[in-house]
Amino acid sequence: MLKKSALIICLFILKSSFTHFNDAFANVDQKCGVIQDQRFWTSYCLYSDPNSKNQDLLYYFHGYGGNETSWGNNYFYPAIYNQWANHAPKVLTISYGSSWLLAEKTPSNLSGMYDHFVQFVIPTLEKQLKIKPEHRLLFGISMGGFNASQLYLKSPELFSKVALGCPEINTLNPNASYIEISNYVLRTNSYIYYVQKNLELMNYFFPDSASWANANPIELAKKKINPNYPPLNISCGDLDEVGFFEGANIFAEVAKSKGASVEWNLLHGYHCTVDGKNIAQFFTFPESSLPSPN
Repeated sequence: MLKKSALIICLFILKSSFTHFNDAFANVDQKCGVIQDQRFWTSYCLYSDPNSKNQDLLYYFHGYGGNETSWGNNYFYPAIYNQWANHAPKVLTISYGSSWLLAEKTPSNLSGMYDHFVQFVIPTLEKQLKIKPEHRLLFGISMGGFNASQLYLKSPELFSKVALGCPEINTLNPNASYIEISNYVLRTNSYIYYVQKNLELMNYFFPDSASWANANPIELAKKKINPNYPPLNISCGDLDEVGFFEGANIFAEVAKSKGASVEWNLLHGYHCTVDGKNIAQFFTFPESSLPSPN
């Protein structure tokens, strides 16, 4: 009898969870496609709530192994939409494949995505989808958090707010020595396998010291950020298996020291822990709060 009662309770909780989850999906339409030029193919999905009058546009960058549909598959998706209720912005997810970094032109064959996104993807999609955002917003997680950091640092005028969830910002050079990697693993209690895989990806897009110097988020933050930069939300799990919380925290502290508006959230959890409610609140504007993006 006890086992039966426990099972009924578990099924009730599970049913309630799915009901809550489906409520978040109920009014969200998805439209996906591909655009291309002579350089890259870029996949996208546009998520919109037909009941929302919100004119903001949130660009979303997925993490390693994801794709343009990852937004709707994230565990934090329901919390975000339940917080937004009927005032959700349009969400435009972007993907160049399962693994990609917004690198400016470097010796890597896959570099140049940064310029491609800024000069081709943004104007092409906003024109094609007939979107004139009141505020252009940016959110990226993990690998996508690194990509979002590049836009925040190099093109701050494009976005009214930027959020980095468990961003791929660490304190290691892509060509770090074994001793440096070992010390990092011990210091952050991270997993050496994940750390090495991350460095392999970074090294592929930033194969030399010059290209990394032009992309290193922490060092660029020290040089570029000023009080006019858009509000920034950074979060990371304290048990992140790649140790990203160390670099994310340093990045947040540097941005604060340079006068930027920064919200830093060290969350309890693994990679990639995200507080959906907090993200939704961060991207919610009171009326006539910030100027529209250029």
